[in-house]
Amino acid sequence: MKLLLVEDNAQVRAEIASYLSQFPIQIDEAENGLTAFNKAKSDKYDIVITDYKMPYIDGLKLIDNLENSLDYQAEQILLLTTDNSHEFKNKAKSLAINWLAKPVNRKSIEDFINQTLVVDAA
Repeated sequence: MKLLLVEDNAQVRAEIASYLSQFPIQIDEAENGLTAFNKAKSDKYDIVITDYKMPYIDGLKLIDNLENSLDYQAEQILLLTTDNSHEFKNKAKSLAINWLAKPVNRKSIEDFINQTLVVDAA
């Protein structure tokens, strides 16, 4: 199983990667949405965890590109954000996006991975 972790903050990226270390997952990392999309074009990922606010392509645009250009499914993708506004929540709901508010904790990430592994196994 392969996971793409997209986060422009190297410290946050390392922290999330440490949360994922217990899972039998190969982790690839990208520091922005453009790099992530280019990686996804050349390699297929089972799970994508992405930050919202990043340089070049933000998380919402990345998700749109993954779903519409590369046939990724919403349940494969988790968006991480500091935006807790009603506008963001409504947009995420209308787009059926899985998301977590930052700072994220180990249990939230583990729950998403476990849920995705169950769906993937079905």
